Amino acid sequence: VAHLWGGSGSVGRSRRLSGMMIFSLVKEKCSHCLKNISLGQKFFECFKCNCIIHEKCFKPSLSDTINSNFYCKDCKSSITERYNPFKILIDYDEHENGSDDPILFKISQILDQCEPYSTSKFNTDLGETLNSNGGCLFLNIDGNKSNFDLFVAELEQLKYQFPIIALAETNINPEESSVYTIQGYKSFYQSTKSSKSKGSGVAMYVHESLNAVINGNASFVTDNLESLFIQIHHESNPLNVGVIYRPPSGNSDLAIIELDELIKILPKSGVHIMGDFNINLLSKNNKLVDEFENKVLGTGFFPLISVATHEKPGCKTSCIDNILSNDLENTLKSGTLNLGVSHHHAVFHINTNMNNQNKHSQTKLVQYYDYCKTNIESFLISLKEKFLSHPPDDFSNFCSTFNDELDKAFKLEKPKCSKRTPLNNPWITFGLIKSINTKDELYESWKKAQKVKCVAPDTSEKPAARNNCDCKTCKKIITCYLEYKAHRQVLKRLINLAKKKKVPTATLR
Repeated sequence: VAHLWGGSGSVGRSRRLSGMMIFSLVKEKCSHCLKNISLGQKFFECFKCNCIIHEKCFKPSLSDTINSNFYCKDCKSSITERYNPFKILIDYDEHENGSDDPILFKISQILDQCEPYSTSKFNTDLGETLNSNGGCLFLNIDGNKSNFDLFVAELEQLKYQFPIIALAETNINPEESSVYTIQGYKSFYQSTKSSKSKGSGVAMYVHESLNAVINGNASFVTDNLESLFIQIHHESNPLNVGVIYRPPSGNSDLAIIELDELIKILPKSGVHIMGDFNINLLSKNNKLVDEFENKVLGTGFFPLISVATHEKPGCKTSCIDNILSNDLENTLKSGTLNLGVSHHHAVFHINTNMNNQNKHSQTKLVQYYDYCKTNIESFLISLKEKFLSHPPDDFSNFCSTFNDELDKAFKLEKPKCSKRTPLNNPWITFGLIKSINTKDELYESWKKAQKVKCVAPDTSEKPAARNNCDCKTCKKIITCYLEYKAHRQVLKRLINLAKKKKVPTATLR
């Protein structure tokens, strides 16, 4: 058999009979049509199980090419689809020249080692690495109002926190950002697109031990791209970290041009760009992906995420969230973190240049405001009188008046230490933690159930078809998903109730 794609082919066996050498050919069979593979026929060999398939049977057999390797229908479901266009270049260099480019080898290694993590697996495998070095985390939160509390609760499950956190699709303007706080972090919010009530807005949270300021030149909002960049004055070299959101309703060609112009004004090193680019890097022969690669790689940036980041029932997984960096030398690890907050997985990046310098020092908690019952009643009365006598013209005037009256009613003349702090009076209780763990377990059960094949023909290839299938496998998958979804909704209600019952003393500066 002519081995055009590899494979064991026909095996020649010989025996001596009556002084003559006689060959008997044991022909390989195609695992799809079960016919012999004849001499000269082209075929594919599965990279995992080594079964052989005729070239003409490749598509009908539902085989696929994943990560530049061929896999049969049975094996492809167990393979993680990965973005790594550099691996072929390295293999080619090693084969042809016996050498490889150190930069290509580094980025290929990062993409090959990029993995999806659960919270518990991350704590076990990478918790200490994050604590020793630092890093950044990005999530498309799909609305602060509906998902921010759940996001904060999930962050509490991490053994160590990321010094830099970025969000997209917050649907929140800077005037409302004070409602959405993360203990120990300073927040930076970009304005949303004025014509959109949802699907807009980016934000960043930076650990209070880091000295960060907004980079105004690199922060803007257009119909095609939203960006927010901050500069962190680090002990060695300044870091420039940003978050980007490309709305799918915008013009993709103009978005690529705007991204190119943005990258040109950023420093040549020490830059990390997180975001939801809405460009699926797992898509093959895609013009938009090619243009994105040309602009990004041509300016010295490399994507660090290679596995699926967006996963929605009934839809094909995609890698649309990513972290672009021109600081590969200090990059240790990248991956996705399944927080179960939205259909997007969080993406992270551990980098030796992102450590919070004062992480071992204890933050002194000081009380600046006194929210006692008497002050609250006084505040409500004065606020009502103020609004009746001078009605605000717009939301900005409302916020200004509200803040002025709040300071008058609650702010202490002299700050004092308080025994009741967010550390000993949290709203995140052990019951909530247990409920979050249960949600994660239900999610894992649903994921495992999805891998079980349906007895009905082609159902496994069409996730939406499982809803109408009566077999036990599909019913189990639907049941697991409904249990996970119901528990997630209950968890959100529990969080809201817990926050109403236990409101931590705010540390406002």
